[in-house]
Amino acid sequence: MKEEYSYHIAVSDRAIISYEHEVELLKNNKGSRQEWIKAFKKFENITELDRAAVIDLVKQVRVYGKDRIEVIFNFQEETERHSSLIAFANPNYDYVEGMVV
Repeated sequence: MKEEYSYHIAVSDRAIISYEHEVELLKNNKGSRQEWIKAFKKFENITELDRAAVIDLVKQVRVYGKDRIEVIFNFQEETERHSSLIAFANPNYDYVEGMVV
């Protein structure tokens, strides 16, 4: 039992170090995959959804009926991942279902 706890502690420690390193890269704008941030910044002040924004930001739209649609965004995994990093790095934020609140 002690070995199992030691293993989980070691895995958690490595994950924390990895997250802290990635947070530092993001703070210094040195992350290797920053294209998604550029795409969102390009459209940060839009007031209407136009074709260019849809092409850059939306991967797929699923229509399930008259009352339900689902929008799959390009870079959705990246935004969810970085939202969780923000919540991890700043205890004043809560991470709820892919969003920092």
